[in-house]
Amino acid sequence: MIALLLALGCSLAYGVGDFSGGLASRRASVPSVLAVSSPIGLVCLVALAAAVGAGDVRTVDLALGAAAGVAGAAGFGLFYAGLARGQMQVVAPLAAVTSAVLPVAGGLLLGERPGLLAVPGTLVALVAVAVVAGLGAPGAADVRGSGAVLGLASGLLFGLFFLLLDGVDGAAGLWPVVSSRAVATVLLVGVAVGLRAPLLRTRASLGLAVGAGVLDAAANALFLLAVDRGLLSVVAVVVSLYPAATVLLARVVLGERMSGLQMGGLGAAVVAVTLLAVA
Repeated sequence: MIALLLALGCSLAYGVGDFSGGLASRRASVPSVLAVSSPIGLVCLVALAAAVGAGDVRTVDLALGAAAGVAGAAGFGLFYAGLARGQMQVVAPLAAVTSAVLPVAGGLLLGERPGLLAVPGTLVALVAVAVVAGLGAPGAADVRGSGAVLGLASGLLFGLFFLLLDGVDGAAGLWPVVSSRAVATVLLVGVAVGLRAPLLRTRASLGLAVGAGVLDAAANALFLLAVDRGLLSVVAVVVSLYPAATVLLARVVLGERMSGLQMGGLGAAVVAVTLLAVA
């Protein structure tokens, strides 16, 4: 149950962070936003890691974290490249579902055996992710072309990020995610400098970018704590429900309409979490 609660907290942090970062990206370029949010997240993670402490930080754990940072940074690049092409209704659901499927498959191959109700709970969750993210929206049925490729590729990289972090030793504390964020920060800031991305000049954009960085750091920490206490094949599915928070915030804050399918998807997400909790 603790692992499930941590995974839900991770999902919520990812969802709200994506909403905050998305709003910032509407007012400034994506590289500019990431060049602020990633370093802020790194500072937060260093502070958290120091507070939590660690009994034994191995080189292999830091290396796994660094590899996860490369996968995460590349995933973000492909994900935002897909969104920039106007393929959000294709990229978002494909990335969300794929990022869950890969860790589930990896967990099962590594010998994890979730409870009986976890199987239907996983299936319902994957359907909920796809529907809430907009797979059933008009125009999303056409999964051909670069949008679909970028969505699948970014989802695989996000899934690889989860798999790599699952391999670290719990005794290392949060330092592996610090390693991950440090590498990602170097890459993302380097891209921003290379592209000569402009600085964020408004308080609103800067505040949203900072919020996105803090929330993403919190999500990374919660994920590591969750997989240390539960099964990756279950945790990854719950975390993949993050689009629900983004969609709800878009509805409440921006007044964006939700389709009947998306409402049903939110209901399915509740059912899925319930099944996984009982399992």
